[in-house]
Amino acid sequence: MKPTRRMFLILPFAWSGTAFAQHSHGSARAPASEGPHSPEHAPDPARPLFFEGEVQAVDKRALTLTLRHAGIPILDMPAATEAYPVKGASILEEVAPGDKIRFTGVLQARQFIVTQVMPAH
Repeated sequence: MKPTRRMFLILPFAWSGTAFAQHSHGSARAPASEGPHSPEHAPDPARPLFFEGEVQAVDKRALTLTLRHAGIPILDMPAATEAYPVKGASILEEVAPGDKIRFTGVLQARQFIVTQVMPAH
């Protein structure tokens, strides 16, 4: 009996932690043909994903930033106004209520933590 030869294709995958994150804010998803899961919207693992929002409040004591933002389908988050913890107090020095910003973060223990902010374009 002739031995069979098996071939395997190994594809490297490098996704940011937020690309596969699950969030408890709902379950609305974009159709497969559009939105962040389509090939033309695939996340670049070398760059963090930024989202747009408006600062509603800054709480330096609690180290939180209250943001109003549109839905974030890749994180399964609907539009909301919510207080998010920040990675460091210096982030709170960069913003004030009413500022329109771009922000990114990480999910830790099912909680979104803002790690970086910048003015919106």
